[in-house]
Amino acid sequence: MGKNPSEIARLLGRHRSTISREIKRGSVSQVQDKNGNESTHLLSSGQRVYETNRRKSAYHKLSYCSQTFFKELRKP
Repeated sequence: MGKNPSEIARLLGRHRSTISREIKRGSVSQVQDKNGNESTHLLSSGQRVYETNRRKSAYHKLSYCSQTFFKELRKP
């Protein structure tokens, strides 16, 4: 079909696990007519997963996350 992750990594100067993760992140399962599911790599799918994960990993202020803690801390 194409090159394996090790060959791609060598060509791009990256570690093979990085390439494998990117392929896994962008792979979606598509239904074939006769043989069941087929895994296909789609750039848009990988980008969507990246953007979703990036939003989830956003920095949250400590005071926002721990309002109860700071209220208790201020009590005399």
